Amino acid sequence: MKRLLANISVAVAAMFILCGCPVAMDYTPVELAIFVNDSNGNDLLDPDNPDNFAQGLKFEYNGTVYNVDDQLEELRTKTYMPTFHGLKLIKNTYHYTKNKGRYFLYFGEFSGENTFDGTFRITWRDNSSDVITCHNKKYNKKGNCTLNGKSYKTTHPSFIIELVK
Repeated sequence: MKRLLANISVAVAAMFILCGCPVAMDYTPVELAIFVNDSNGNDLLDPDNPDNFAQGLKFEYNGTVYNVDDQLEELRTKTYMPTFHGLKLIKNTYHYTKNKGRYFLYFGEFSGENTFDGTFRITWRDNSSDVITCHNKKYNKKGNCTLNGKSYKTTHPSFIIELVK
């Protein structure tokens, strides 16, 4: 019986593909994660740090300024669709293993199946600023970015930036 069901499943999938019917596929969404520390390794996004850089920052993308923790409505479907969450300050408990326990600025999600080009300008509370430009044209592959005009290596399909202030 299991074999019959498996054969039927394969036949139905082949029919959809051959007839040109749309097939839902999930791709890893594109995200931006920014960790900020000082030269001594102190987490400058930790809310308990008196030098917290998240307070009063100005984050700009495509002409729109985002504040930390803007609340946006979610889109729900049967297949996984990227949900744009805006800008969040998150404590890293599991996602990026190298920086466990640290805080980071999270911006996204963007659709992973499309070419992504994004330029982000962050003006910090001390009026210093950083410009991050990211590009990803391969599905579920790591992209490339620049930080203040210099090439910045990323090792994840999403863009993980580590700044020293």
